[in-house]
Amino acid sequence: MIYKNVCRYGLLLIIMYSCSDKNVNNERLLIGDLKLERHLELGDTLHISVPDEITNITALMKPFFTFNDTYFAYQGEQNNGQIPIHRYSYDESSWETIQLETSGPNQVYGAGGFGWLSDSVMYYLSQIDARIILLDEQGTKIDEFVFSDNRMVSYNSEVKSPFIFIDGEHNLYFDITQYKWLTDEATFEQANLIGVLDTLNKTFRSIVPYPPEFHGKTWSTNDVGRRSLIVDEHIYMSFSKSKFIYKYDLDGNLIEKTLVGIHGIKEAQGRTNDDPYQHALEQLKNGHYVTIIYDKWNEIFYRIGTYLDTSIDFRLDKPETMSEAFRSQKMAITAFDKELKIIAHNVFPTQETGLNHAYYFVNKNGLYLYQSIRDKKEESLPFRNVRLK
Repeated sequence: MIYKNVCRYGLLLIIMYSCSDKNVNNERLLIGDLKLERHLELGDTLHISVPDEITNITALMKPFFTFNDTYFAYQGEQNNGQIPIHRYSYDESSWETIQLETSGPNQVYGAGGFGWLSDSVMYYLSQIDARIILLDEQGTKIDEFVFSDNRMVSYNSEVKSPFIFIDGEHNLYFDITQYKWLTDEATFEQANLIGVLDTLNKTFRSIVPYPPEFHGKTWSTNDVGRRSLIVDEHIYMSFSKSKFIYKYDLDGNLIEKTLVGIHGIKEAQGRTNDDPYQHALEQLKNGHYVTIIYDKWNEIFYRIGTYLDTSIDFRLDKPETMSEAFRSQKMAITAFDKELKIIAHNVFPTQETGLNHAYYFVNKNGLYLYQSIRDKKEESLPFRNVRLK
């Protein structure tokens, strides 16, 4: 799960699923102890050419992005009352830009998460209030829903690549944030993490509080980050500091909790102080699970985690040790199926491979992760292929 950083206000943004300890598969070994028949390997780098009139994603500050079977897209900088959505077609190897308005009848109000419900309908999640907007391919507003009048509930804008799921009827499922005090243990028992909007009856409800492993303590925003995906009407949840993957039904009931953890990423012990810099440092030292990504062609999920060499005693006030530690960073990628069975697992050194989890997409050729390349040309956007073998 992922949270908006509101430490300066002492508040926490919350979103995730609750679970009882029933249906728990926790007898398995950590991934490094398993013998797997398949593995992940690195393929070629795809260099996407970016035209001069489009601002390269690398020049932006953590922009919202998305992908589907046809496109990879990201949000550019707001300019003259417009927000550009730059969209790249895999098959045509070409770019197009959709201009969204920040005022007038088609306004989207400001930056926000976005994606496509279909080939012709875009959804837009405003990060400034509890609002979902539907637009056509030209950016014309089709419909708009305010899902809560409560200013303490909003879309979880820390999820930079949001996915909205629509069930067979008229319910939209999406990540939410509920603002509560970080220093209150009750926060992690009361806050829900998924919003459900009934677009027909204009009603909203929230489901899934934190799992019991987060109860009885307070946590920093870094340690309770999360990522959720909905596939085949099941919710899959990965927390940044939990070795488990949680699977729920669309009512928020726990179906299964399974160990999908690695030795390199240590479990957090809860909030120890109010210093956000120390929290970030502890996350770096202990490692964390970054995201989960679904590959519909192989019918598997990829869970991505990063961690550093913990034998290096690095500190914020010693840049040389920080640099040494970052050169040791590793990226762990674990593939598991919809039944939470681990299929493959590999660890890649980020210094040598350039693998970066900031941006990614999946198409028929597999998973593509952004690749940090020294001295790369500004007009190029490189992605490294990761294949299941």
